[in-house]
Amino acid sequence: MPIIPPPTPAPSPPPQQSSFPSPSLATFTHISAFAGLTPAARRQHLYALIQECTPSELLFLSTTIAPLLKRDFLRALPPEVSLHILSFIDDPRTLARAALVSKYWNELLKDEFLWKTMAIRHGFSRDAEAVESYRRDQLLDSAPPLASDPLPSGSEAEARRSPLFSPRGLQPPRPQSIDFPYRKFFIHEYIRTSNWLGKGKLLRIHRALLHPPPPDPNMPGQLAPPAQQQQGQQDQGPLANPAIPTSMAIDSQWVVVGLANSRIHIFSARTGVLSRTLIGHDSGVWAVALISEGGQPVGRDPCRHPCEGDPLVASHPQDEALPLALRTAVGLDKSTNISKVRLRARSVPDPFADRGKAERPRFGKPSYPGGASDGWGQPSALVVSGGCDKELRVWDVKTGYCIYTLRGHTSTIRCLKVVHGRPLAVSGSRDRTVRVWDVQRGRLLRVLEGHTQSVRCLDVCGNRIVSGSYDCTCRIWDVDTGACLHVLRGHFHQIYTVAFDGERIASGGLDTTVRVWDASNG
Repeated sequence: MPIIPPPTPAPSPPPQQSSFPSPSLATFTHISAFAGLTPAARRQHLYALIQECTPSELLFLSTTIAPLLKRDFLRALPPEVSLHILSFIDDPRTLARAALVSKYWNELLKDEFLWKTMAIRHGFSRDAEAVESYRRDQLLDSAPPLASDPLPSGSEAEARRSPLFSPRGLQPPRPQSIDFPYRKFFIHEYIRTSNWLGKGKLLRIHRALLHPPPPDPNMPGQLAPPAQQQQGQQDQGPLANPAIPTSMAIDSQWVVVGLANSRIHIFSARTGVLSRTLIGHDSGVWAVALISEGGQPVGRDPCRHPCEGDPLVASHPQDEALPLALRTAVGLDKSTNISKVRLRARSVPDPFADRGKAERPRFGKPSYPGGASDGWGQPSALVVSGGCDKELRVWDVKTGYCIYTLRGHTSTIRCLKVVHGRPLAVSGSRDRTVRVWDVQRGRLLRVLEGHTQSVRCLDVCGNRIVSGSYDCTCRIWDVDTGACLHVLRGHFHQIYTVAFDGERIASGGLDTTVRVWDASNG
């Protein structure tokens, strides 16, 4: 039995098909006469004709003429000229909207060179840590480019990799680690920067009790406090040491928060989950620093060449009594293949960096604003903390064990920094001193004396330390010799913050001023 298909509507007329009948002889005569007029007479004839048209006829003219005037100037130009024109656009949202104009514009704006230029213009070009973070987030290969196939640089190399200059399907396959996706990287960094400047994305909220709850007599193993003790607590008011955050350090894996109740919380930077709580301090924690796992040692390998300290004040190392697991955590276990750890965690070269130009500051690498520092090749992330109990403690993030307890300060530790690629921690205290510690072997190296009041803030860059004090001065120190190189005077009130990039020092104090100093001559 034959199957009769259902009826379908008649096909629509093609777009270019005219719905008007064939022109008459009078129309042909008028067109011939119009073609023989001079340009000025043609314009005069059109103007007079328009004056005689009704509003509906004018609308018809507008809709008919407008498509004839449209012209894709980018398609009419060679692709390299079009890309050069688009490279002058500095607003990424304008480029994103332009990609919606047509398929050709969309393909044109996929060119990686445009987004590389945009990234450099927005300041994403020198942040190698951001490149490494992007590779981790996007699960890209973090290995550096192969020596046999180096990463091309410059506009010509980017143009060669553009789909506009090679037929589809004829492009040679290239490893993903070499073709760095500048467009995706820029979008990643732009969204991250916008989140920092705006509200961002809330991962998780952790609410800590300001005061510990009273014991429940109904719970087994807990006794109710005596009535006199309860009355005494009510008379004394709120309990001491509330769980108020006092300090923080963050890298791509961990968020470390020091609390006034002597505890340290460690959260996962990816999920926001509370991973570990470090308990050991007797009083509030006022300074924390995070040492990322892996990394490359700066200078001599600290495992083979221990840091040398001042023989008059240096203490005896504590690493001989460490168990094997903790020796491995700080990178002292000789059986651990440190080279594999360094290979896994080494930084990805910045693909935007100009080849052959040294970008490292004069004194070394500045500290990260997040309070973290690069490791020296140790397989575990470490936390260094200090506070009101005058002790500096070194923790293993993986196990939560306290590796070292370093004593020497005679008052509260208020600030703390760790040098990149070296196991050197620098602490400032209310006892008016700055102390340098070897956190890999657990000993005091030297005491930097000179401030006459409490040391409130610190920053490090390579082998230079900058300290700010309540005595209204900043001091520049050499971390390897302990010498005070410069004393910066100018503030007339307590200094609360300093920042050091290797060339300049910025200091801010209660005198409501921010002062910028030259680090080379003070």
